[in-house]
Formats: sequence, C-alpha cells, structure tokens
Amino acid sequence: MAARGSDHQWKHGGIPVVDGHVHVNRFDRMTPGARRTIESNPTFPQMQRFVADADAFLAHLDAEGVWQAWLINYCAEAVMGVRRRGQPVGD
Repeated sequence: MAARGSDHQWKHGGIPVVDGHVHVNRFDRMTPGARRTIESNPTFPQMQRFVADADAFLAHLDAEGVWQAWLINYCAEAVMGVRRRGQPVGD
C-alpha cells in the first residue's frame, strides 16, 4: 500500500480522491431482480473478488490512487431485498 502523506503519490493532480459508495449490499441477500441487474455489469466478477478479498480491494484502490473509500450499506427491502437488521426478505 502506498505511504500516506506526500502529494507526489496521488495520480489525480496531487489531489487525494475519496471514493464513496452508498449502494453496498451482500449479493446473496439481494432480490433476484436486483441480483440479475448487478450480475449484468461487466465488472461483476471483479466486484465478487473484492467482496471475498479485502486485500484485493485495497490493492485496487491503491493502484487507482484512491485515498479513502466510504462503503455505506442501506436498507431498501422492496428494491434490494435487505431489511434493517440485515435478514433477507422472507426470513
């Protein structure tokens, strides 16, 4: 992982980049429709790898020059299939 602190390490004109994702949910807890939509994304295999291997995700962020990532899960039972306590719909 790149050392934090000096501007020369950042690929984006010396500006640290923060990557924020709000739609982070476990794939196995999604409704079938939401899962099909996610799986149709050409980067889905990469997403699966990052879910399974946090070190691979961190290495990807470092390679892209991302300083921080904010991953926020949210509950949207009717759309994604995940309730507030995290149990899948139907439990």
